[in-house]
Amino acid sequence: MEKRKVLIVDDEKEKLDALVHDMDRLQGAAVGVRSGEAAVALVEKDPRAFQFGVVDQDLASGMDGIETTRRLVDQSADLYVVVFTRVPSDDRETIAKFKYEALAAGAYRYLERGPEDQAPKQIRDFVAEMHQLRRLRDWIRKYYDTRATVLPSLLTQLDI
Repeated sequence: MEKRKVLIVDDEKEKLDALVHDMDRLQGAAVGVRSGEAAVALVEKDPRAFQFGVVDQDLASGMDGIETTRRLVDQSADLYVVVFTRVPSDDRETIAKFKYEALAAGAYRYLERGPEDQAPKQIRDFVAEMHQLRRLRDWIRKYYDTRATVLPSLLTQLDI
């Protein structure tokens, strides 16, 4: 299985360590950081280093998860980001507002983080889905790039 490098941003050390461990074991190489600023610095250094980003919406200090997402996506358009939160699921109005902000910032998806034992599965499922979409996107790009170079020369040869 191809390694899928995941950048995980969570200010709670225990949860971050658990997610990094799970992603390393199950999906590929994972790197965890505890602030939005640290995440942005990593992506600025190498915009193609990560395929996926998992960002906690409620970062305790510095920039929040929404601003972190915006800056990550600005630095690397190929980075698929999911924003997650621990807002109680009965607070639908707040969740709708956060979801809108996350998607407007460039996140691919907004997850309401379930019970702690379900969070790694939610994130693994997201990474697997994004990997499939990335493969499809790359195939489409290759197909159309090939057509873009072959078709004009073929049309010229056929005098069309």
